[in-house]
Amino acid sequence: MAIPDYSLGMVPPSQVSDQFSQGLQDGIGLRQAADTRAASARLIATQDAASKLAAQKAAEEAAARAQQQADFIEAAKSPTAQKTAALIVKYPSMADGLTKAYTALNDQEKQSYQSLAQRAHAAQLSGHPETAAKILREAAVGYENSGMPDRAKALEDTAKNVEANKDVATLTLGGFLASTMGPENYSKTYETSSTIAATSDEAKAKASKAATDARFANDKALADLGYTKAQTNRLYAQTKNDADRLALDREKMVADQLARASELEATVGKLPDAVRKDADAAIRDGVAAKLQAQSAEDLAKKFRDYDRTGNLSSSGARAWFQEGVKAFTGFEDDVSAMRKQHKALTATLVTANLPPGAASDTDIALVKGGIPSENAAPSAIAGFLEASARVQRAVEKQKRVESEYLYKNQGLGPARGDMLINGVPVRAGETFEQASERATVAAKTTAPEARAAAANAITDGFNQ
Repeated sequence: MAIPDYSLGMVPPSQVSDQFSQGLQDGIGLRQAADTRAASARLIATQDAASKLAAQKAAEEAAARAQQQADFIEAAKSPTAQKTAALIVKYPSMADGLTKAYTALNDQEKQSYQSLAQRAHAAQLSGHPETAAKILREAAVGYENSGMPDRAKALEDTAKNVEANKDVATLTLGGFLASTMGPENYSKTYETSSTIAATSDEAKAKASKAATDARFANDKALADLGYTKAQTNRLYAQTKNDADRLALDREKMVADQLARASELEATVGKLPDAVRKDADAAIRDGVAAKLQAQSAEDLAKKFRDYDRTGNLSSSGARAWFQEGVKAFTGFEDDVSAMRKQHKALTATLVTANLPPGAASDTDIALVKGGIPSENAAPSAIAGFLEASARVQRAVEKQKRVESEYLYKNQGLGPARGDMLINGVPVRAGETFEQASERATVAAKTTAPEARAAAANAITDGFNQ
């Protein structure tokens, strides 16, 4: 018995096949649509996450730049080697920008640029931006003369920046050196200069207040000595001119002049206005010679120390470069001042009319020969400075005699009566030159006993 075919009787085989295919296609389409929607959702989510990540990264970078700028500004308020080195360590990307042009140079050029930067930066940290600008401009002239105008302009622009914004320029140049030398080496090298610079503002403020207080005290003292307001103003103006011309401390000059005038009036009395101008000039010249002698002695000691030890114990150990004294910022400033003083000294030797024996012929000849070059041996420079100091001391003594003679004789004419000048007797009718020669020679010895013996010997000879 045959089995009934229920299925075939209900639906033809071809129709069953078509319905199955269509259902399969519909199922696939629905699945694809769902997958597409899911993929789109995932893509949107990924894009949102990437956008958020990019925004977060941009915000972080902006915050980092703002922090770096804030740190730079804070460090620039009082730049030191330690602060500069810390910036380079914290922000190594700064080094790339500062050394971009430097890395393209050959080894010789790198050494030259680094030496130049070290000299200028030492001046900056020591509180002498004007010296740093001068160093950079001198190098700019050298490059200009060598046919490299681009480098000359870059150095000139740097010098202008040093003058326009000294603190930012100090930090920038320090950043360059910290990048090329290494932060730790840089910090150790310039630690001393930074310490000096860190206290310079406070020191300047104290000095300014002290100068103001001294001016009021000096004005009162001068008034007590009988100086009119016009005479006081003239004294201050002339002292300022001399101090600027000789690179000397104006306040110290005023104080010393006041002390000398007070000393003379205590023994002689007030000076007539007619001769006060000449007396003030003699006192002023003597004080200037004294201060020049002190500065020459101090500078000579620095060179003697270097010659003996091979390093500059007084201003930090540095190598003696081939450039000579110009390699040392402090020495360069001192020697520049000494050159100004030397010009005035050689003129003073003529006008002071130093009596015979007041200074040795050897010292005078050495001084008239001029200050040695920066490249001379340290001992030669020290020897010249010591000779200069001795001659200046002689000028100081001669001017002390002149000022005392003016006070006691009321002028530089022949002595109006018998008197003592520097402990040496002068008789009526004697000329100032005669009195000056004896009194100045007696002053060559500073020991009281020896000076008294010399004065007594002169007195005995005079009375015979």
